[in-house]
Amino acid sequence: SNIMITLHDGKPIVKVIDFGIAKATEQKLTEKTLFTNYGQMIGTPTYMSPEQAVMSGLDIDTRSDIYSLGVLLYELLTGGPPFDTKTLQSAGFDEMRRIIREQEPHKPSTRLSTMAAEVRLSVAAKRHVSPAALAKELHGDLDWIVMKALEKDRARRYESASAFAQDVDRHLRAEPVSAAAPTAGYRLRKFATRNKGPVTVAAVITLLLIAGTAVSTWQAVVATKAREVADAAVVEKIDALNSEAEQRRLAVAAAADAKAAQEQAQKRLAQVEKANIMLGSIFKQLSPRQIAQSGRPLQAVLVEKLDDAVAQLDGEAIGDPLVVAGLQSQLGVSLLALGEPAKALLLLEKARNTYRDKLGTEHPDTLQAMFELSKAYLESGRLKQAVSLGEETLRRRTAYLGVDHPSTLASMAELADAFRSSGELDRAVELLEETLALRKKLIGPDHHSTLTTMNNLAHTYAKAGRLKEAVPLFEVTLEGLQTKLGPAHPDTLVTMVDLVDAYTMSRRYGDAVSIGERALLVLRTTLGPEHPATLTCINNLAIAYQWVGRINEAVPLFEQTHNFNMAKHGSEHPSTLASMNNLAAAYWRAGQLDQSIPLFEENLKLRIAKLGPHHPQTLETKVNLGVNYNDAGRYGDAVPLLEEGFVAAEKLPQLRYVVSPLLIAYFKNGQKDKFTGLFDGMVRQIRSTFVAGSVGRAKALTSLSETLLKAGAHTEAETILRESLPILENEEPDNWRTFDARRQLGQALLGQKKYADAEPLLLAGHEGLKARVRTMPAPARVVITQTVDALIELYMATAKPQEAAKWRTERAKGVDGER
Repeated sequence: SNIMITLHDGKPIVKVIDFGIAKATEQKLTEKTLFTNYGQMIGTPTYMSPEQAVMSGLDIDTRSDIYSLGVLLYELLTGGPPFDTKTLQSAGFDEMRRIIREQEPHKPSTRLSTMAAEVRLSVAAKRHVSPAALAKELHGDLDWIVMKALEKDRARRYESASAFAQDVDRHLRAEPVSAAAPTAGYRLRKFATRNKGPVTVAAVITLLLIAGTAVSTWQAVVATKAREVADAAVVEKIDALNSEAEQRRLAVAAAADAKAAQEQAQKRLAQVEKANIMLGSIFKQLSPRQIAQSGRPLQAVLVEKLDDAVAQLDGEAIGDPLVVAGLQSQLGVSLLALGEPAKALLLLEKARNTYRDKLGTEHPDTLQAMFELSKAYLESGRLKQAVSLGEETLRRRTAYLGVDHPSTLASMAELADAFRSSGELDRAVELLEETLALRKKLIGPDHHSTLTTMNNLAHTYAKAGRLKEAVPLFEVTLEGLQTKLGPAHPDTLVTMVDLVDAYTMSRRYGDAVSIGERALLVLRTTLGPEHPATLTCINNLAIAYQWVGRINEAVPLFEQTHNFNMAKHGSEHPSTLASMNNLAAAYWRAGQLDQSIPLFEENLKLRIAKLGPHHPQTLETKVNLGVNYNDAGRYGDAVPLLEEGFVAAEKLPQLRYVVSPLLIAYFKNGQKDKFTGLFDGMVRQIRSTFVAGSVGRAKALTSLSETLLKAGAHTEAETILRESLPILENEEPDNWRTFDARRQLGQALLGQKKYADAEPLLLAGHEGLKARVRTMPAPARVVITQTVDALIELYMATAKPQEAAKWRTERAKGVDGER
C-alpha cells in the first residue's frame, strides 16, 4: 500500500507514497500510518527506522529511507517484512519502539528456513523457484545487502539510495558486493552494548581466571618454544615446494575455468541475440498505414508474422531447451489469442514436454504450460483431452499452490469451460460458482478476472436453460467490463455477443438485434472478420434475425460462418458442427426442406461420432431433424427422434419445445393412444400450473391449441379454445392474442366443416389482427396470412368463388398491405 507504479512516457516509474521519513502533519497517508501528538512519531511502523523510533529530536536524513528500502527488499525476497506487522501492532507503544531500535531481524535466508513448510512452499512458488533454490539464492550477497540496509547504526548503512542500487546491480552481474558479513568483533561489540550489566560481571570473572592460569601457561610456553623453532624451519621448506606446485595447478585450472565461462557466456549471448532477432521480426515493418492500404486485417498480418517466427524457431536452434520452450509457449499463446488453435497446439505441446522433462511435473512453468495446452485442446475441439489435462493441472496446482492461488483459480475457470463444452453443465456451473466466490473474496467483485468468471457463469447458466439467472448476470458483467475496460475491449465485446444469445433465448429479440449489430460493427473493425468472437457474433445475430422475421438476412450470415468453419477447422470441429446445425435450421425456417434435411442428417451423424448420442448438442440435432421430418410428412421417421428428445427434456430445459412437434407426429402418424396420453398430460400440467380463469392459463391453452390445429386435431382444439377465449375476451379484449384465439377457434370449426360458425370468428380475427399488426412480434405476424388462407378455404368450400378471389388479392398484398 506504500508503493505505487505509474506510467511516465510509457515507462513504469516507482512512486514512494509513505515510508517512515514521511512528514504528515494534517492527515493520514495510509490507514496504517502512525501519528501521535506525543513525540510526533510519524510513519508506518513496519518501515520505520530505529532513529525515528527514538523520537529524540535526532536529525533524520536520507539514511532513514535506506532502512525503509531495506525493509521493502526484505519483503520482496521473503514475502514479509523483518518484523511482522501484526506483532508490531499488537505490542504496546514502548515495546514497539524497543523492537524497532534494539531487536535484530533474521537474515532473509534464515527467515525462509524458519517458515512453516506450506508457507515456504507458497513463497517459493510465487517466485517461480523451489524452496531449496530460493534459500540458496538468498544466502550470501542478498543476506548481506539487506542486512546492511537494515543496520541499527545508520552510519553503517548505505550512504545513499544509489549506493544501495549499485550493490544490487553488482549482485545481479555476479560481481563482489560492497556489503559483507559483519565481523565477529563487531557482533561482540553490538552484544556488549545491548547487555552492559551481564557483560561487566562476565569480564571480571574472566580476568581472575586468566590471572590464575598465566604463570603455568608461561612455563609451558618456554618449554615448547625451542622445539617449535626447529620444526618451523623444516615445515617452511616443505610448504614452499608444495605452494609452488599448487599455485601452478590452480593457475591452470583457473585459466581453463575462465575460458569455459567465456565460451559459455558467448554462446548464451548468441542464443539471446537469436531469440531477440526472432521476436523482433514479428514487429518488423508492422506499419498500421501499410496494413490499412493492403486491405488485409491486422489479425491476418500478425498470424503470418507469427508463422515466420515459428519457422525461424524450428530452423535455428536457439540452444537452451528451456529458452526455446519459453519462446514456443509465448508464440503458442499469441496464436491461440488470434484464433489459430491448431497452430498453437503444436507449439504448446512441445513447450509442455520440454518443461516436464527438464523441470518436472510440479514446477510452476510446467503447470503453466499444461494450463495453456488444455486451453488449446479446448479451442481445437479435442474435448476429452482438454478435460483430462485440465483436471490434472487443477489437481497439481491445488496441491502445490493452494486453492486460493490465482493460478489455481485460473485452472478452475478453464476446466469449467471444458466441462461446459463437453455437455457436463452441472459440473461446469458448480466449478464456476466456486471460482466466482473465491475471486470475489480474494480480489474483489470489480477485478477483471472476477468479471470474466461472471461472464462464463452466465454463459453456462444460459446453456443450462437457467435464463432468469443468466440474463441479469450478463447485464451486470457487461456494465462492469464497460466501466473497467471500455466498450471496445475484446472481453467487453465477448460479453455483448453472449448476451445476444441470452436475449434471443429469452425472446427479447429487439434487444438481441440491437446489441448484436453494435458488437459486430466493432468486432469486424478491431479483431477482423474471421476472428472466433466475430464469427460467434455473426451466428448469434443471425439467430436473432430469424426471430424478428429477417430470414433473408439470416441465411447468408449462417452460410458465411459455416463455410469459414469448414475451411478452417474441418467438418468435425465443434464450431463447424454448431454452424452446420444453425444453417440447417435457417434453411428450414426459409421453407427449404430439400437443403435443411440433408444438412441435419449429416450434422447428426457427425455429432454422434464426435460427441456421443446423448450429448445435449446431439439431442438438439435429433429434435431439429424430427421437426423437419414432420414438415416433410415423414412422421414415422420423426417419432423416435422426438421421443428421445422428449425424455431428455426433463434434464435439458432447452429441449422442452419438443412436446409440440411430438404431439403433431403422434396424431399424423396415427398413434392416437400416444397422442391422447400426451395431450391429456399437457392439459393437466397447464391446469395445475395456472389458476382457473387466469390469463396465464388462457394463453397456455391457446398456445397448445395452435399445435393441435397444425396436427389436424380440430375437435380437441375447439374444446380448449372454448375455455380460453372467454377469459381473454374478458381480461384482455384489445390484445392481439385475443383476436388470434378467435382466429384459432374459427379454424378449428372450419376443420370440422362447421362453416357458418367459423366465418364470423375468422373475419373478426382477421380484422382485429390486421389493426394490431404493429403490436405483434414479427414472427407472430404469420397468423394473419394463416387467417386469410382459412377464409379462402372457407369460401371455396361454401361455393363462393368471388369471396375467395377477394381474399386471394388480400393475401397477395402481404401482411403490411404492400406487395
